[in-house]
Amino acid sequence: MIRNRIFIPCFFAVMPIIYGCIGSKQVAASKTGLVRLDHYFTKNTVVFPDDVNYRVITRAEDFDNIFGVAQTMDSKVIRPDFSGQTVVAILLPPTNKETFIHFEKAEIAGEEINIYYNISKTGKELS
Repeated sequence: MIRNRIFIPCFFAVMPIIYGCIGSKQVAASKTGLVRLDHYFTKNTVVFPDDVNYRVITRAEDFDNIFGVAQTMDSKVIRPDFSGQTVVAILLPPTNKETFIHFEKAEIAGEEINIYYNISKTGKELS
């Protein structure tokens, strides 16, 4: 299991945030919302330079260039509202092993947003 934490400047929020950035003062972390976006796939034009890759997406056009919809008849696809939301994507290179990204929490601390997550691989081959 890989445990990670990413830091993003606070003007990139995962959900609409009423809390504002405060200069150089020490501020206790406050929680912010996370919404998991299921039923999307990474387009084959996306480059994966690292084992774990991050994208902060603030525009629908950028989101559509990276992701496609894998909607089925019984699934509801959540579309981000970029007028008040930002997508923080954790991208892994293609693999034939079953892999999960589990988000634990997100919080704002001063001028950063911290996202806590872990990656687990079952070793099970995908068909």
